[in-house]
Amino acid sequence: MRLSIALSQRLNSQTVLYAQRAERLGFDGVYVFDHLVPPAGSDGGALAVEATLGAVAASVPRVLVGTMVLNVTLRSPATTQRIARTLTAVAPNRGVVGLGMSDSVSREAMEQFGFPFLPVAQRTAILAATIA
Repeated sequence: MRLSIALSQRLNSQTVLYAQRAERLGFDGVYVFDHLVPPAGSDGGALAVEATLGAVAASVPRVLVGTMVLNVTLRSPATTQRIARTLTAVAPNRGVVGLGMSDSVSREAMEQFGFPFLPVAQRTAILAATIA
């Protein structure tokens, strides 16, 4: 069995330290959320998944590093693919890219940031294009 943790999405300077601690404690992986707004009750902004992945991957040499989940409707398929290729280059054989296509819980934040909340058929098409 593998055990991993999700890192906090709160914008703070401790994220890399938490990832390093998880590695020292023997966890198998650390994962980063891709939300525009942190969960209810969180103060401050949300971490940017791309920058966080890079910082964490460069700071922990053993554990898996990945997304939980990367929202394909927030960026083009080519951009999402570029994130995956970059993670592979920074953390060879340790990158895990979980993909998602948003749900109704994400709708308000997406619209707040200027992203349309697309019908499920369009979101599914974006996911299929990203995977292809």
